[in-house]
Amino acid sequence: MAHYYRNLWIVTAWIAFSVFGQDLLVAEENFPPPPFNSIRITYKISKTFRDDRGEVVFKKEGRETRTVDGVSGKLCQEQEAKTYLGMFVQEHQELRIFDGKKLYDVDLVKSEARYFDLPFDQPGFAWGAVAPVLAKESFRVGQEEVLGRSCDIYEAGEIKEWVWKRLLLKREVRSESGFQSEEAVAIEENPEIDPIQFVLLCRFF
Repeated sequence: MAHYYRNLWIVTAWIAFSVFGQDLLVAEENFPPPPFNSIRITYKISKTFRDDRGEVVFKKEGRETRTVDGVSGKLCQEQEAKTYLGMFVQEHQELRIFDGKKLYDVDLVKSEARYFDLPFDQPGFAWGAVAPVLAKESFRVGQEEVLGRSCDIYEAGEIKEWVWKRLLLKREVRSESGFQSEEAVAIEENPEIDPIQFVLLCRFF
């Protein structure tokens, strides 16, 4: 199981930051799941890309709520955002569900969905949505509060993370061409979760 969690953080990091085309420094230490049966975190998300002249050519802003049922190993991510590309503005409403076996990605604006059969069956996969990628003690650079919770700050290369009880509360990624951030604006510890939240409506298939 420890080997699985270590691989999970690497996969999560690649998915989250591959758009920057950079190598990530990922913790080598074993990283157990957070001490909760379930968690719900809402993040404010932002992405900005600039051209060679420093002018903003792409911007995305919105919120994403990630609900993890650690007992059943299920995940629900709900995102509402807007992207700005020149004079064009596009609204996004996206849903991601992991039901323990399949990962579903749904575009609620277009009423389109796709799914993936994951090549493993591990109850800890869902925690990757709220996990840090920098968890090695040598990366720790200080402490700071986020939402009134004392976080350890980890920094390596262009990535900086604020971690509380093995949960990601804030992340910043900087590069020459862009900036990406996500910061928790609401947290529910051990919330009651309706099982229907992890059921995808059959009208998409």
